[in-house]
Amino acid sequence: MSESAIIGGSRAEGKPHVGRRFRLVELLVVIVIVVVLVLLLLPAIGAWREAGRRAACLKKVHELGLAMDNYASGHNNAYPRSAEIVKTAQGTNTAGGYSFLVRLLP
Repeated sequence: MSESAIIGGSRAEGKPHVGRRFRLVELLVVIVIVVVLVLLLLPAIGAWREAGRRAACLKKVHELGLAMDNYASGHNNAYPRSAEIVKTAQGTNTAGGYSFLVRLLP
């Protein structure tokens, strides 16, 4: 073989050098396989996001309960009262019921 034949990419017999290359069909098959795998993962990703949102919500409710307990410990173990206004025959009076925050506690 001559050096020019090797540089030119052909063999000494004059046949073109055919190397291992990806054909268009093989490339499309690989792309389809990747797309199918991604589509299979989408529901799992949605479930992970929902679990994260649920955990964040539970954490906020827990922090709300801790805040209410902190308030109660600083005010002679009394939870906050509501600011409902009740009209009676004797006049206007504020109700003594608990706040809606206290009702959220477990």
